[in-house]
Amino acid sequence: MEFEVSKNAEKTTVKVKGKIDSATVYELEEGIKEEMLLAKTMAIDFSELEYISSAGARLLLMIQKKMNKRNGNLVIMNCNKDVLDVFEKTGFTQVLTII
Repeated sequence: MEFEVSKNAEKTTVKVKGKIDSATVYELEEGIKEEMLLAKTMAIDFSELEYISSAGARLLLMIQKKMNKRNGNLVIMNCNKDVLDVFEKTGFTQVLTII
């Protein structure tokens, strides 16, 4: 798993490549911890994400809760069919903004 963070005045974008699972989720969480606390809008780009496990899904819920507490926005974008299927089957499409 690799990720890249870019910022502008309007939002912070995190582009994730590879797989988010129990072996990589901590690295991602630590790498974007500051952005979770400061960004008004965070967009997570999954255009190069191959797989997300339940550990990765839990991280997204945690980020959503932190953003909600300070009236921030979290947007998940560019999911492939497999990742989107995971979100649909778990009901995350009702909780997360996925475009």
